[in-house]
Amino acid sequence: MMLAVLGLHVALALALFYLAPVHSKPPQVRPVQLSIIAAPAQPKPALPKPLPVLAQASPMQYIPKVPSVIVALDVPPVPSESRLVAAVQVPAEQPVRTTAPVSAPVAIAAPEPVQSTSPKQIPPSAVRYLREPSLTVPLQSRRLGESGVVHLRIVVDAQGQLKEVSLKKSSGFARLDQQALHDIRTARFAPYLENGRALEWETTALLSYESEK
Repeated sequence: MMLAVLGLHVALALALFYLAPVHSKPPQVRPVQLSIIAAPAQPKPALPKPLPVLAQASPMQYIPKVPSVIVALDVPPVPSESRLVAAVQVPAEQPVRTTAPVSAPVAIAAPEPVQSTSPKQIPPSAVRYLREPSLTVPLQSRRLGESGVVHLRIVVDAQGQLKEVSLKKSSGFARLDQQALHDIRTARFAPYLENGRALEWETTALLSYESEK
């Protein structure tokens, strides 16, 4: 029993020995001095200078001015007497009178009366032929039995030549009308006289076409 108690005490003593905190002098820590060194400032790059802006101007503003050169000539002075003589010899200008000439009144002749040139109207019965028109009935009109009287307006000059011809009244058939305009040109007319003077005249020529059945 005694041995057991003694052993227990020995075990407790060893445990306290090993578990007791070891008091040792802590190591001395040397302070580290830190100094902040500022980096040298870098110079800023210089910006390029802006180019001067030339104002828009006319091309004449850029023409360099040429300095005027004054050339001095060695001219002898003119005596005052010669200047006076020259001034006396120059005649004074006389004022020029401008008078417009008065024109004489011009007599204006009265216009001559215009003579009428319209042809004289005569009846168909007054027509005189030197050669009567040759009347020809178209073949197709014969077959169809077309017939009728064509009224033509004719104008004949003073020499008896046919001047104008036009259809005044149709026969009712276009073929006969066209044939009449052709046949009247084969006629020759006698001049129409009035007081021994040949006149241009107008009348209605009647051309009759009859078809044989």
